[in-house]
Amino acid sequence: MILLDLQLGELLEHLGWFTLLVLMVSVVYNGLRRDDVGEIVKVGLRRGFLFALVSIALFGFGGYLLAAWL
Repeated sequence: MILLDLQLGELLEHLGWFTLLVLMVSVVYNGLRRDDVGEIVKVGLRRGFLFALVSIALFGFGGYLLAAWL
């Protein structure tokens, strides 16, 4: 049971780092094409969260299927 808790904690840490990295990249990328800082942050965070959720769902589900197949 302790091993499961340790793996869950590490998984959540990696998901957190991944989401933070995606948000930073998204805000910077959207800042290259806009002038208003409020718009940059709003659009960057919205697109970043959307990409993070979709990619975690796809990679998580795909990884689960791959692990089950192996």
